[in-house]
Amino acid sequence: MESSNNKKTETDEIGIRKWQVSLPLKRYAEKINSAGDKTIKLERTYEIKQDIESEPYLMATITRYAKGFTVRAKIENGYKFYFIMTGFENALDSSFDDKCEIDGEGYQYWIVAKINHILVPGDGFIIMILPQTPHEADK
Repeated sequence: MESSNNKKTETDEIGIRKWQVSLPLKRYAEKINSAGDKTIKLERTYEIKQDIESEPYLMATITRYAKGFTVRAKIENGYKFYFIMTGFENALDSSFDDKCEIDGEGYQYWIVAKINHILVPGDGFIIMILPQTPHEADK
């Protein structure tokens, strides 16, 4: 096991590497009820850069339970996103294009699961990057 300050890395019995971080978050936690329970918001960010001429899509699958889930993406002018959910739960209603919003930084985002909704392993999404038509570019 390696250790430095507040993080450590270890390998389990089947060879999977685990990384643990210990941070003093008590002062940042928000009290959520009279019993004294507290919560901290955790946000993961992945930055992906790719050649959309040869690979115009991004595909992701949820591998663990996720409570509340938002996808944010930004692209150059002249292109648009097409967002679709995958997985058993989403087989009938998978199109999220009409549910897209734009935040103050110009990112498009889709609320895939509201704060108290759970995504299960196997759910996922595909984002396709398509050229805008001249009509769409005028909007």
